[in-house]
Amino acid sequence: MKLLAKLSPSFLAIGLSLLLLMCKKDDAGSLIRANHPPVAHAGADITLDRVSCSSPNWVQLDASSSSDADRDKLLYKWTKISGPFCNLSSPYSQIAEVNNLQAGQYAFELNITDPKGLSSKDTLVVDVIGSPSPTEVDLDVTVDGSYSFSISDGFGSEDIYLFLCQVLHSCPVRDVKARTNLLKTFNEPTWGKFMFRIDEIADTSVSSNNHQTFMTIMSANIQIPSGSVSGRASINFKQLIQGGGGSFSGTLEMNSGSAGGCDPNVFANLALITISGILDAERHNMTLTLKGKVYF
Repeated sequence: MKLLAKLSPSFLAIGLSLLLLMCKKDDAGSLIRANHPPVAHAGADITLDRVSCSSPNWVQLDASSSSDADRDKLLYKWTKISGPFCNLSSPYSQIAEVNNLQAGQYAFELNITDPKGLSSKDTLVVDVIGSPSPTEVDLDVTVDGSYSFSISDGFGSEDIYLFLCQVLHSCPVRDVKARTNLLKTFNEPTWGKFMFRIDEIADTSVSSNNHQTFMTIMSANIQIPSGSVSGRASINFKQLIQGGGGSFSGTLEMNSGSAGGCDPNVFANLALITISGILDAERHNMTLTLKGKVYF
């Protein structure tokens, strides 16, 4: 007991010294805890293998593994320090996104800062392998299939296309929507199998030409890389059906698709696809021919 009594003041002195080392006094003389620098962690290096235009050309930069012993709210900043052209989104967020990556090696720096100004850095490397280019397809095909037509009440999430029409084009809001859909597989002599789809949402009023008619072509073979292309058609199938069917003709403006992953401007000056055909309202069947150039 005497030995313990002699040692106790010594241990107390050591403990107090350690506490003083961890703390300091503020201007008012109060004891405050010392601040520690944060530790940046940009994540593991990334390899992106692009075999086709439909392969992802974007990555996420995730700093969520970074840490701070004081549990302070940290400020994040991502910066590209080397590499080809790309788009860096949300550079001041914990998770950023890099788009339009090209073949080559990129380096991104993460800098995190705590409220007291202490900071830390880490670097992430992204290797992009492969440089695919858009595949050109000259379409001259006829699609024959059964379509569905329905009228539904209410305005649900599936009406997003018509909702955009209301916002962007000041289309009149109605409580009832007409829908026309078609999904068909067809063969293109040179390239093989494709899936063709029509999605239309239209105003049910007989006199109205308010419609959003989208057509999508999806490659479904091994001769060209998988991908898709879509655009807006001028034809109002709802009016055709209400009018008892008959022949039709129009155009299709292809404005988006997997080829954009290789060249964001590939659809900018693309000529309109021509559409012609016959709709049989009694049999719920339509035959249509598409002619023109597309890219995948």
